[in-house]
Amino acid sequence: MQRKEVLWLFVWLLTWALVGCGEVTWGGASVELMLPDSRRAAAGADLREEVLDLEDASLEPLDLPPFLYWVFADAEGAAILPVAAWEAEAWSPLSEDRIEPRFLARFGAGRLNAGTEFVLFRGGQRAGAFISDGTVVEDRSTCLARPRGGGALELRQGMGGEIGFLALRRDDWAGADLVHAAGVDGPPSETVAGDELARRALAAARYTLERGGIPWPPSLPDALRDVQTLTLRDRTAAMGVSLSFGGDLSVGRVSGSGYGVFFIAGVNSDGLWTPRWSWYQTTRQGKAFPRMVAAGTPRASQDPLLLLEVFGERDRWLVLLGEDSAGTWDIRYMDPCGASVPPSATRSWGS
Repeated sequence: MQRKEVLWLFVWLLTWALVGCGEVTWGGASVELMLPDSRRAAAGADLREEVLDLEDASLEPLDLPPFLYWVFADAEGAAILPVAAWEAEAWSPLSEDRIEPRFLARFGAGRLNAGTEFVLFRGGQRAGAFISDGTVVEDRSTCLARPRGGGALELRQGMGGEIGFLALRRDDWAGADLVHAAGVDGPPSETVAGDELARRALAAARYTLERGGIPWPPSLPDALRDVQTLTLRDRTAAMGVSLSFGGDLSVGRVSGSGYGVFFIAGVNSDGLWTPRWSWYQTTRQGKAFPRMVAAGTPRASQDPLLLLEVFGERDRWLVLLGEDSAGTWDIRYMDPCGASVPPSATRSWGS
């Protein structure tokens, strides 16, 4: 076979592999092909097909502390992921020494069995319940492998929408001070149209970039990636805003001049939308493009929490923010496999 014909055959085979497969193995290196970003791809794309049998009599439930969970819905239905464990008055990850044979099934045994109820929270209110159907698969959509459970959502009126929920397993917190159905910091009654929400987000973004020493992108509206509403501890309305330059909210490499920005904005005494807390990180410091996926106050005695998914060059990871009694936000938990956050990257702006 002539050299030209060999070259064309190689190109044809490579093209077939790229189109027909989700993963290409070449010379011992495995390259994963990422689909365009979406909520579904971000939240549960990389799953193992094996469904674990939680009713296996030989399974002994793991002795673990209570967990905070993230509940969301995608094209596959409602799903639940453990985020972090509550121990020693702090949120901690599933450490590597807990990973053992049959870990996923043992985690689910007694925690994600069919009929297990999880209380959902959004803002300072109970939003409804998630009822496990007993299915558990391995989820590798984040850099820390997690068991992903399936189930059904039972939501209170007005609690639908694109954003997910924070959740606690009811049996883990029996007798604890879970917030009541009436809420502690009820969400604002105002309904904001998408274009008005974007206008407010852009106004807050201009303020943040001008006073935060952040380079202006060629087009600020094009850099606005995501806006979500939340409620602050003082019961006022707020926004979680994501900006990025050089790439979108997905896993992958971006230009060296790229950066990601996330900030929480509220209304100041002059009626202006201004930042309360911000996270600005350049790709030279390590790519970190955050987006808010849930927020709530599960326990009346604990601080309000906000859950972020963060997109890096090779991985995606989860971060928890908390608001203290003075209204100051900070990072309370981050998956240990995520890119480090330089001390100068985050800033508390006050109210």
